[in-house]
Amino acid sequence: MISTSAALTGSYDYGEVARSVLVAIIASYAALDLAGRVTAAKSGIRLAWLSSSAIAMGIGIWAMHFKGMLAFRLPVPVEYHWPTVLASLLVAVLASAVALYVATRPKMGLVEALTGSMFMGAGIGGMHYIGMAAMRLPAVTQYSPFLVTCSISLAILFSLIALLMAFDLREETRWSVPRRLGSATVMGVAASAMHYTGMAAASFISASPPDLSHVGSIPPVGNSGVVIVALIVLVAAVTTSSVDRRRSEDRLRLVIDTAPAMLHSARPDGYVDFFNKRWLEYVGVSLEDIQGWRWTNVFHPEDVEDTVGKWRSSLATGRPFEAEARLRRADGEYRLMLLRNVPLCDEAGSIVKWYGSATDIEDRKRAEEELKGSEERHRVIVEAASDAVISMDESGGILLANPATARIFGYDPVDLIGKPLTMLMPEFMRKLHVAGFRRYLATGERHLNWQGVEVTALRKNGQEFPVEVSFGEMISNGHSVFTGFIRDISEKKRAEDGLRKQKEDFQKIFENIPMMIVFFGPDGRLELVSPEWERTVGWTLKEIREHNLDIFVEHFPDPQYRQVVRDYVAAPTGEWREFKLRTRDVGVIDISGYTVRLSDGSTVGIGRDITERKRAEAELRESEARFRLVADSAPVMIWMSGTDKLCTYFNKPWLDFTGRSIEQELGNGWAEAVNPEDLQRCLDTYTQAFDRREAFRMEYRLRRHDGEYRWLLDIGVPRFNPDGSFAGYIGSCIDVTEQRGGEEQLRHAQEDLARVTRVVAMGELAATIAHEVNQPLTAIVTNGQFCLRRLDGATTNLHELGPAITEIVNDGTRASAVISRIRGLLTKGTSDRTELDINQVIQDVTTLLRNEFARNRVLLHTEFAPDLPRVHGDSVQLQQVLINLIMNAIEATRSSANGRREILIRSAKHPHSVLVQVQDSGPGIEPGLANRIFEPFFTTKAKGVGMGLSISHSIIESHGGHLGIVSSSTGALFEFTLPTDDDGVS
Repeated sequence: MISTSAALTGSYDYGEVARSVLVAIIASYAALDLAGRVTAAKSGIRLAWLSSSAIAMGIGIWAMHFKGMLAFRLPVPVEYHWPTVLASLLVAVLASAVALYVATRPKMGLVEALTGSMFMGAGIGGMHYIGMAAMRLPAVTQYSPFLVTCSISLAILFSLIALLMAFDLREETRWSVPRRLGSATVMGVAASAMHYTGMAAASFISASPPDLSHVGSIPPVGNSGVVIVALIVLVAAVTTSSVDRRRSEDRLRLVIDTAPAMLHSARPDGYVDFFNKRWLEYVGVSLEDIQGWRWTNVFHPEDVEDTVGKWRSSLATGRPFEAEARLRRADGEYRLMLLRNVPLCDEAGSIVKWYGSATDIEDRKRAEEELKGSEERHRVIVEAASDAVISMDESGGILLANPATARIFGYDPVDLIGKPLTMLMPEFMRKLHVAGFRRYLATGERHLNWQGVEVTALRKNGQEFPVEVSFGEMISNGHSVFTGFIRDISEKKRAEDGLRKQKEDFQKIFENIPMMIVFFGPDGRLELVSPEWERTVGWTLKEIREHNLDIFVEHFPDPQYRQVVRDYVAAPTGEWREFKLRTRDVGVIDISGYTVRLSDGSTVGIGRDITERKRAEAELRESEARFRLVADSAPVMIWMSGTDKLCTYFNKPWLDFTGRSIEQELGNGWAEAVNPEDLQRCLDTYTQAFDRREAFRMEYRLRRHDGEYRWLLDIGVPRFNPDGSFAGYIGSCIDVTEQRGGEEQLRHAQEDLARVTRVVAMGELAATIAHEVNQPLTAIVTNGQFCLRRLDGATTNLHELGPAITEIVNDGTRASAVISRIRGLLTKGTSDRTELDINQVIQDVTTLLRNEFARNRVLLHTEFAPDLPRVHGDSVQLQQVLINLIMNAIEATRSSANGRREILIRSAKHPHSVLVQVQDSGPGIEPGLANRIFEPFFTTKAKGVGMGLSISHSIIESHGGHLGIVSSSTGALFEFTLPTDDDGVS
């Protein structure tokens, strides 16, 4: 028995407590799930989902609350007032509705969240305390204001947490089952904490029994039934939500997979988690092959780096992604794709998902490039067109003129803009054009053909000229624009006139050309023949047609041979063929034919009678056979070369001489037997003569079959065909080894003769030589006596003796030089040729003859060209030539009519040589004697032997130069040239 006013002590059934917390967690999970469905629902069914979700959520929250109240055990019986219990349930549903409404709004700021949490917290608190008010027991319920305040605060805090979580997880793309379970657990525990704080705020004081009307007790079965019903409602709600979500997802996936676009999605970190069916079919791989970052495997390697870089940049900045890259299609072809990704953001602006598409733009790009290229080509065509392109409007004013207009009409295109088109027409056409153009605009009737009509145009300079005009019409903004292409056909007209003349000329050529020309139609019938054909075969085209003759039967009686000819005509090979043809009167002739198939299927045959040529060829072959017989029988060695400088023939004596075969000698093989010392000179001589088409003559040593080198004289001359064309060279060789031995003896004799001539010349110069030697000797004696007198004197001044002794040495050296020069001229020896300064050689000779000039009172003039190239020669021989020419000049000056005795010696440059001239002031050489002056033993002197000039001529010729006499108005002028290289030196 409990006393009145005694406090009742209660306890909890912790199993029931646990079950209430479980119900709270399940209810929280359902609330989060239902919030997502309400958010995703369209406006038409949003209210239904909101209402049903609020009821299910309210039942779950109420069941947790009621289960928690039943878990509290008091020592007195407790019954419940059902109307109040239902009121608490209604409050729970309303609070749930408020919570779902706030959590599923498009935006939820801090104010909305706090307001919603206060309403929801108040509702939950109201549900809790209304539910406790439904308790009927013999006790009075008292509440702790502090704990009540705490419970209400926890309810508001719990509501705020629940709203924030529900808002954060309402997007179905933002949650996973573990995350939602964790959030539901937090919300369920928070709700339970609020409930049990509210329970702790109540204390029960024993009192009289309460009013038990409309009350009922809760049996254990009812206790469990509350939980079961609540769970059934929550599970049903979640299941319905999941089924609807799955159905929506299936519908969405069906739409996405059946969409003609390639769609995909990615996580905020860029991990691509979805590709639609169209995507996968396009690239021919599975989702696993390209999921995540493996999508780069189907892109062109050259485009991956740039595409990934742009994608990462978009991920970092949150800006939409767009790129063009080549994607490998299932058939292996890379196609250009336009890739676009846009972010899906929550209310806070954070990216929750990326959605994108890929569009094949390969064809579009090509079309754009083709269009751009077409437009560019059109622009370039118009600007580069050789024809004038002019556009005009309906008023006849010019809108556009291309650059060719300036060339054709003479106007700057800019100056034509806005001007009437008639300014490009002659006066007589302007009124006709204006009337016709107006009639066309009014009726559509054209007064002339717009395509390729020929009219007369007018240039800026007033010149009229023919043009071909083609016009087109285009509608632009409701108005007609006319564009014309105007071609200057002045050249065409001239060409047509020329063509007519060419046709006339061709007809004349066709009628007079000495060639057989025949035309066959596509059906093989003879259509046209040239007069030469008729003359050659004896049939006219008229006769063939009248008698219906088959010319192949007439010309080629043998059936097999005739078929060969027919096949050649039917299938031209592009090569000349030779046939034997029977004529009407003459008999069988040889012809050379050539056929060409024309584009219209007809065939033209060209032929010529080669009967005479064949006869000539036969005669030529016979002649060549005779030539080879004669050449092989000749006592000389004969060779021939072609136009390429390579040898093509050697006769039998050549082959017998060398002991080699014809195959070894052909081409340049013959050069293998030439002495190496002579080979280069031999080839140079042959090549230079060949290039100039000149005859040549040379000597070289060739190895005989026994190994001995023999001297050959080779004479070659160019060959020419009957038509005058160059055919090569032919040459003959003879062995001149013994002859060269005789020539060597002759050369020694000539050298002895030259030496004798020099001795004779020295005899003639005896007085000069004695003077040249005596002068320094006299000076030596004088200076020597001076030195002796000084040495015999009482006093000797050595300083006075120094200059005298120096002069003695100088005079001795000078006398020695004179003697050396004379000795060089008189000494017998072999020719020694070195590089010489011709000016120095002349100065040495004039020094030697200095006394001779003085004795004969001859004034010497010299004109030496500076920087003369050096010559290759024998100084003694060249001095001999100069002495001979100068002594002859000195002697000639003695007979000078005007008394002047002068000699001019001049040196100068000459092409590839140096020139030396010796001119005197004497009476000159009689013209009749000039041609014989260099003959041996011919002289104009009373005491001369006639060998000086002859020997001098030989010396200069041996040096590769030339000695001659030149016509002069004053005295005799002798000159000789010496080469500056080795070409002419032998």
